[in-house]
Amino acid sequence: IGYTVDTPFELAALKAIAPPKKSDIKTLLNKAKAHRKDLLAQAARLQEAEAELQKGYSSYMPKLSLDGSGGLNHFHHDNTKTGTYSIGLNLKIPLFSGFDSIYKNRMAFADRETSLQQLAKLEIDIANEVLKAFKEHEAAETMLKIANESLQNARLAYDAALEKYKAGKEGMFQDTSNALQQLAAARVRYSEIKTQWLTTLARIAYATGQSMQ
Repeated sequence: IGYTVDTPFELAALKAIAPPKKSDIKTLLNKAKAHRKDLLAQAARLQEAEAELQKGYSSYMPKLSLDGSGGLNHFHHDNTKTGTYSIGLNLKIPLFSGFDSIYKNRMAFADRETSLQQLAKLEIDIANEVLKAFKEHEAAETMLKIANESLQNARLAYDAALEKYKAGKEGMFQDTSNALQQLAAARVRYSEIKTQWLTTLARIAYATGQSMQ
């Protein structure tokens, strides 16, 4: 497109992303538990199943209730008024209501156990996802440091070869060309690994349910 290999380009600035440290594993797992929508939804389903089960168990328990009423009666023929009040204490003891309640309770118990197992499995899956993303980030960070060192060495080698070439020494053109090719390759390698490094940060953000801000 008409540019030399070492022409610098202005790129859009990336948002600041704080790379996690090794001691942040527990923090990342806690963030995942607090922010992962699928985990929160499964926890809500477990609470709903637990409430339904407790509702079924309560249907077997005796129920005690208190009620009362009050009023005023007016007798027109003798122009008198009388008050009426009543209070009652009711005790309801379930005896047998067929097998419908038993079946419903068994289904509620099965739903609760299923939701509990699904929640436990999802927690394990998310924890593994967070740990995998973190390990990938650690590996990418190590590779990024090596790529950066290689890039700096290639830049120094190119600068040295270029100075010799400018000094007019014979036979230096091929060396300068080779140094330039190595510098270009080091830049490409660094760019690729930097992309991988940023991708691992995005995976960590996704695994923990966080936004990359």
